[in-house]
Amino acid sequence: MQMRSRSRASMGFFLVAMLLAGSVALLSSTKSPFATRAKASFANPDALNFVRPGVAIKITNVQYTAGSPLVVNYKLTDPQGALLDQTGVQTPGAISVRYILSYIPAATPGGQYVNLSTTTNTSVPGTTVSAPGTDSGGTLVTNADGSYSYTFKTAVPGSVPVGSTITVGMTAARDLTSFDLGTDYDNEISSFKLGGGTPDVRQVITTATCNKCHSQIAFHGGSRRSMDLCVLCHVPGYINPQTGNSIDMKVMFHKIHMGENLPSVIAGKPYQINGIHGNNDYSDIAFPANPNTCQACHAPDAKQAT
Repeated sequence: MQMRSRSRASMGFFLVAMLLAGSVALLSSTKSPFATRAKASFANPDALNFVRPGVAIKITNVQYTAGSPLVVNYKLTDPQGALLDQTGVQTPGAISVRYILSYIPAATPGGQYVNLSTTTNTSVPGTTVSAPGTDSGGTLVTNADGSYSYTFKTAVPGSVPVGSTITVGMTAARDLTSFDLGTDYDNEISSFKLGGGTPDVRQVITTATCNKCHSQIAFHGGSRRSMDLCVLCHVPGYINPQTGNSIDMKVMFHKIHMGENLPSVIAGKPYQINGIHGNNDYSDIAFPANPNTCQACHAPDAKQAT
């Protein structure tokens, strides 16, 4: 009986020691690099080590000579800096990359962009409108070092004056749904000035300021996550064909944030922007500050906030 008691006591001490050791291990473990609500934060460690979720675009340089197609050179990596295969053959997850081309006209520093990579929108039967879009029909080359070179089909018109700022925008979407890890996104831009010099900037609000309220802005199905990218397409002169509402950034965003306080909404007309990613009714939006509190969005970190 005494031996059994000692055995039970020893077993009890062993279990307590194991629980304490486990607690220490949990408390001292490295913090997950993934967002709390991201699927990767719950994934099996072995799967994470194999897949290495995440994607980052790095534009290494842009090549352009007047009269010749523009070429953007770039790399795709995981968050640890290891190269990714865009096709998804050599590394897990195929990556869909989109290319945008816009410019700020010379002598308008801080002015709005003119989108060059336009397309046509026929979503409303019997109606065809021009719309900002992404380049199509270009040529992609995989380089020996694992980087990529994309030659735009869209040309920089000869009418674009010297001194204009040319900006290339890119989006990447890494599809990891087959591993039950969702889709990872990244955006990147690169600018240069025709004729040399420091490129101009269009920045009246930053992504960081947006994310203070929105956690992570994610539009067009989730792939557009940077205000510096959004301003390349949301420019004057274009409308949402389903509603006739302007998609110019300064008009559209102010109206979205006014929401229920828009005079047109108060009068009974909903404010909507509709498209292939769904019908978006912003008539019930309630901005949590006085709409005249400009600095709530136009913070001093933006280059043209004042």
